[in-house]
Amino acid sequence: MAPDSARRHDLGFTIGGIVLLLATVPVAYLLVLATFMSLDACAGRDCRGILVQAIVVAVKLTPGIVAGAAVIVAVVMLVLRRRAWWIPLTGIVVMFVVLIVLGELLPAAIAEQPFEVNQPANAPTAPRSGL
Repeated sequence: MAPDSARRHDLGFTIGGIVLLLATVPVAYLLVLATFMSLDACAGRDCRGILVQAIVVAVKLTPGIVAGAAVIVAVVMLVLRRRAWWIPLTGIVVMFVVLIVLGELLPAAIAEQPFEVNQPANAPTAPRSGL
């Protein structure tokens, strides 16, 4: 195979991989929505803890950051005339592995949160002393 032909094949596979990567981003955001359903376990808990909030932010940002980084690295590798077909595929794998790991950490972080006693706003409270 001539070097020109190999270069064209790599370019074609890389562009196809980038298209596939960008097509998986909406699917990844469906996984993000499914992850947020685990926040239903917050009923009766105070889920404003720093760990829960950090996981929620990471889950929201992961698909966009990983896809953007993979596209940029693939384009740079193509400009440098290096093989880049594997970069979008690695981006897809990394995106889903990170989302699955974060999705598994979220229920554990929620379980760490203490139960909150919810009282109605008009519930009688104990009288305060005059001190």
